[in-house]
Amino acid sequence: MKKNRKSNGRNLDVDFGYTLIEVLVAITVFLIISVAVYDGYVSLLRLVTNTKIKTMAIALANEQLEIARNLPYDSVGLVDGMPVGILPRFATSTRGGIDFSVRLSIQDIDDPFDGQIGSSTKNDLAPNDYKRVAVEISCVGCRDFQPFTATSLVAPTNLENNTGNGALFVQVIDANGQPVTEADVRITLASTTRSLDIQEKTDNQGMFKLVNTYPAILEYKIVVSKSGYSSERTYAPGENGLANPVLLHATVIAGTVTQTTLAIDRLANISLKTMDKYCGAIGNVPIVWQGSKLLATNPNVLKIDDDFNTDSSGLKNLLGVEWDTYSFSPQLSGYVLAGSLPLQSLAVAPGSDNDIKMILTPLSGQGLLVSVKDGVSNLPLADANVRLSGNGFDDTLVTNRGFWKQSDWSGGSGQDLWSNVSQYSASSGLADTNPAGEIKLAETLGVYNQTGWLESSIFNTGSASTTYYQIGWLPLNQPAGTGYGDILVQLAVSNDPATTTWDYFGPDGTSDSFYTATTTTVHANANNQQYIRYRLFLHTDDLSVTPSLSDFYITYGSECLPFGQVYFDGLATGNYTLDISKAGYQLLTNTITIDQSWQAKEIKLLNE
Repeated sequence: MKKNRKSNGRNLDVDFGYTLIEVLVAITVFLIISVAVYDGYVSLLRLVTNTKIKTMAIALANEQLEIARNLPYDSVGLVDGMPVGILPRFATSTRGGIDFSVRLSIQDIDDPFDGQIGSSTKNDLAPNDYKRVAVEISCVGCRDFQPFTATSLVAPTNLENNTGNGALFVQVIDANGQPVTEADVRITLASTTRSLDIQEKTDNQGMFKLVNTYPAILEYKIVVSKSGYSSERTYAPGENGLANPVLLHATVIAGTVTQTTLAIDRLANISLKTMDKYCGAIGNVPIVWQGSKLLATNPNVLKIDDDFNTDSSGLKNLLGVEWDTYSFSPQLSGYVLAGSLPLQSLAVAPGSDNDIKMILTPLSGQGLLVSVKDGVSNLPLADANVRLSGNGFDDTLVTNRGFWKQSDWSGGSGQDLWSNVSQYSASSGLADTNPAGEIKLAETLGVYNQTGWLESSIFNTGSASTTYYQIGWLPLNQPAGTGYGDILVQLAVSNDPATTTWDYFGPDGTSDSFYTATTTTVHANANNQQYIRYRLFLHTDDLSVTPSLSDFYITYGSECLPFGQVYFDGLATGNYTLDISKAGYQLLTNTITIDQSWQAKEIKLLNE
C-alpha cells in the first residue's frame, strides 16, 4: 500500500506495508517450500530407517544360517520336523528394539549325482545327500518391509548313511491338472511314538519332496491349501465317520518313494435366487445343497451336503465355493420346483461367479418338470413343443415360453395391476358374470348391444427383457350373424405400469390395425417391455346373437422362465404319454408314470 506525501514541494512515494494478496501469495509460497522440505526430510528419514531395518534383518538371517552351519550335521533339523534336529521352526528375535519373525525350513536333498530314491536306473538307498536350510525373515510391525528368504547348503563331513527311511512326495495340482506353486503343505505323523509336523510350500513344479522320513503305514496326514484357493486333506479310515475315505493318509516304506496327489484351485462364488415365473421374489426358502465330490465310499459321503435358507428377498450368496457340480433342491412347504436357470445342476468352474435362479410354483395336484436337451451337445433346447396326454389330461407347452391366460372376468372392473385373476380394468357394453368365466355383449330384453369393449389389468412379466410371441382366444368359431370383426384385439406395452398413456396397436404395430382369429403374431414393437395389457372389442351385425370369449392368452419369453424346460401341474396318478417335437429334430414319444407329488423327466432329442 502506497501513499503520496508532499515534502519541500516534491511528491514522495512511501511504503507503509503489503497488500492482502501479496501476503497470501507469500504464505502460499512459504507453505509449498516448507511442505516440500518436510516431505523430503521424512522420505530421507524413512529410507535411512528402512535401510537400517533391512541391514539388521540380513544380519539376523546370516546369523541363523551360521548357527545351522556350526551345528553337528545330525542336529541340523527341526523340532517335530523332518529332518529331526534341535532348531525351532518359528522364533521371534529382537534387534535394535524391532521384533523380527524367523521361520526355518530344512530339507534333505537327494542329489541326482549318485542316483535318486525310487529311480529305476540308479536307486539311491541313502537319499539324504545334504541339507538345504532356508531362513525367512519378516517384520509385521515394520512399514514397507518385504519379507525375504536366505538359503544355505549344509553337507555332512563323511558320506551319507542309509537311514532305513523312505520318501514322501506331495504333488499339488489344479482342476486342469496343472501344478500349483507356492501351495502350503502340512504333513503330520499320526503316531504315538514319533512326532512330526512339517509346514512347507510346493516348488515351481507344484511338488514338495520329503526324501528322508520314517516308514509308517497310513499315518501321514497331508493338508494342502493356498490363499484364495480351496483346500484338500487326507483321512484315516473311520476318521470323522468316514469308513472308506477317498484320500487315505499316506504310507511310507523304507527305500521307496510314495507320491500323493491332491487338487486345489481358486474359490468361486454362487448367487442363488428363489422366485416365481414372473421374477417375483419368494423368500425364506429352505434349500438342500449337494456337490458331486466324495469324501468316502461304501457308503458314499459327499464333500458338500448342506442346507441353507434364502433371505426375505429370495437371495443367498455362497462365497468361497470349491469347483464342483452342485445341485439345489428347494424344500418350501406348498411349493415345488417349476424350473431353474441354468438346469437343475450347476457346474462351477474355479474362480468363477455363478448365478442360479430357481423358479417355484404353488403345488397343485401332482407335477411333472420336463427338460429338453440336444442329444449331442447336451444343451437345453428352446421352442420345443412338449405335449402331455393321458387320464383325461391333454396340454402342450413350449420350452422357454410362458403365457398369461385369463379365463374369468366375473370379478368385475376396477383392477389396474393384475392380481385377482377374475378382474380387469374397465369395460362398456359387455356382460361378464352370466355365465361366469365368459364375456359377451350385454343384453336387454333379448336384444344384444351391437358393440362393447373391455380393457384388461396390467400384467407384469417380471423383466424388461421380454419377447412376445402369440395371442389367442377361445372359442375360435362365433355364431353366424355376428359378422366380420366380431372379436378384435389390440395390445399396449410399457416399462412403467404407472403410465397414463397406453398406446394400443395391432399386428402391423399401428393403432389402425387389430388382431383377429387369423392374425395372432405379436408385433416386434412389444418386445423389451415388462408390462402388457389387452383391449377387446366385441361386435355383432345381428342383435339377436352375440360373440363370446371364454379364454384369452398371450405367450412370451423372458429371463424369468426356465430355459429348455416346461412344467405341467394338476396331474393325477396314472400313465401319460409325452410327445416332444422341434424343427430339425426327430419326433420323440415317451411313456411316463406319475406316482409322486413332483417328478422330473429329462428328454434328449436327436437331429433328423
